[in-house]
This record gives sequence, structure tokens and C-alpha cells, in this order.
Amino acid sequence: MASAASEIGQGSNLLLHSTKRSIKALSESPDLTSIPSSYAFITNPGEVVSDPHDDPLPIIDYSLLISGTPDQRSKAIHDLGKACEEWGFFMVVNHDIPKTLMEKMFVEVFGFFNLTEEEKQEYAGKHVLDPIRCGTSFNSSVEKVFFWRDFLKIFVHPEFHSPDKPAGFRETCEQESGSTVNAIPNCLVVNVSDHIEILSNGKYKSVLHKAVVSSKATRISIAVANGPSGDTFVVPAAELVKKESNPAAYVGMKYKEYLGLQQSNQLDGKSALDRVRI
Repeated sequence: MASAASEIGQGSNLLLHSTKRSIKALSESPDLTSIPSSYAFITNPGEVVSDPHDDPLPIIDYSLLISGTPDQRSKAIHDLGKACEEWGFFMVVNHDIPKTLMEKMFVEVFGFFNLTEEEKQEYAGKHVLDPIRCGTSFNSSVEKVFFWRDFLKIFVHPEFHSPDKPAGFRETCEQESGSTVNAIPNCLVVNVSDHIEILSNGKYKSVLHKAVVSSKATRISIAVANGPSGDTFVVPAAELVKKESNPAAYVGMKYKEYLGLQQSNQLDGKSALDRVRI
């Protein structure tokens, strides 16, 4: 069976002064005065940033993939493949997830991050693959510089997991995850994952991406990662591998082992993918 995990993150650009506390708690601290070195992240000055207004993301009409004419569906599939090859990202329109449900999910997410620190610690988890895990940064146990975000990660398929707080969160999350697992991720922007790059033998690219926060508001992102069962051995698809002209570019690995590798290390580009690349 397939597996799915949801990651809910809250980012803030407020000043911080301590470590391993939530971003929210640090930003609301009354004695906050400056940014400590453990949160001073320096970006690459030569980094290329794409302006979505000058170079818009490819748009995929989901309705054409499931109910269009043969010609429409063929073109939609072609456009989807091209987007995965050239961008690694695409925007989805005409999916069937109700807007009211998406808005309700965001309200419940705000409610979770507004719980007390003690209540959120009930869901801290002990292992990177625990079915419910709440924390800050990416992997604060090994990082020297912390990322400016709080997160909640939950596994929702094949067995559903969710915090029981705040009231209504579990019910809304179950409704939302049922829609996304059976249809398509409700977020409007979809990106190619590492295991899809491996499966396609590098034809489709898992690209780096960043979320930019506003100077005046908190950003909430809800990501739904879809993948095979944890024990599935992921290798490049046999149809895409040719011994001489296009040999396998990645070693095989169980999906859960790759997730453990990815989540246990410092966030450093696509370093986990580099470790399985031949």
C-alpha cells in the first residue's frame, strides 16, 4: 500500500535568542534583543532566484487528466512530463478539494501552533520516523545553525495518525488527508520528490526550493508527501534503464531507509540524494 505523510510548518522572521525552543515561544519572549549566531543564516550571494511574474510555473489542469477527451488528456500528460523534466515543479488547478476544507485546515493548524509549549511537547516524538513528531528547525540535534520554522509531521496513510489537540484538529486533518491521498495534494504547487527522481533514473528532477516569509506575517505551509510503503525497494524503473546507453544512476534502497537517511542528517541541499547516486 502507498504511504503518505503530512508536514505542517510555521515560519517566522522575528528575532530569536535561544535554542531548541519553538520559534513562536522565542519570538514572544519579553527579553528578546538580538539574533544569536545559531540562527544567523547567510545565503549565497550568487544564488539565482526566479521571479514567478517573469517566469511563471507550468500549470496542470487536473480535471483533464481524469475526465478530458483523449487528446486533452494526452496533452496534459505531455505537459506534466515536461514540467517534471524542466522545472521539478508545477501548479495544479481544477482539483476537487473544497476551498472551505483547505481554509478550515489552516485554521486548525494555527490552533495547534498556538497550544502551550507543554502541550506541543506531548507530540515531540523520539525518532525521525515516529508517526507524530513536533519540533523546530529541521533536525536540531545535529544542526549548528537552526532554520526559522516550527513543524508538525504526521503519517496519515495507510494508518492515520494525528494529535488530539486542539479540539477539531484530528477530525479536520482526517478529512483533509482522505481527500489528498485519494485524489491529489491539496496544495496548489506540487514538486518532484527524491524518490521520483530515483524512479525516473534522473529524468525528473527533485529540485531545491525555499519558502519566503513576509516581514509582517507568519507563514503556514502544509505539505503532503506521497510515496510507496516503507518496505518498498525503490530503484530506477527497469523500462528506463539501458545497460549501455542509460545505466542505473542510483542504488536501490527501502523507502523507509531513505526517509530515515534524509531526516536524520543536517539539511544540506540534496545531500541525501547524492549518497545514493552512482
